[in-house]
Amino acid sequence: MKNPPKEAPKTDEQAKAEYKFTDFGLDVDLSDTNDAIDAGYDVEKKTTEASIQDKEQNINLNGDEAMKELDKKFKDFIFDEMTPDAEVLEEVEKAFSVPADAKSVEVEITYANGTEKEYRR
Repeated sequence: MKNPPKEAPKTDEQAKAEYKFTDFGLDVDLSDTNDAIDAGYDVEKKTTEASIQDKEQNINLNGDEAMKELDKKFKDFIFDEMTPDAEVLEEVEKAFSVPADAKSVEVEITYANGTEKEYRR
């Protein structure tokens, strides 16, 4: 991102302070729509990449606009790498309005301490 919003992390250090993770990926498939919800957030040395697509709500954002939407969701997350998988999935599904009858939900997170975890339903 060239111009991160004020509430978005600008550097690796700020990202670690802002969120408990430096990489977040969400992929939701519905019975009739693959990749119905697809969100990504990745902090690298001097850049942050963000995207969010929700086919059901006709949302397709990248960069600064995506970061604004993701920040609204991320700031309420209270989980960390020690949180039980079911609780992490519940928080993410609620934040992204994932339908209860979703065919599959995959979440991949790299926490600020380097721990990588995958959550699936």
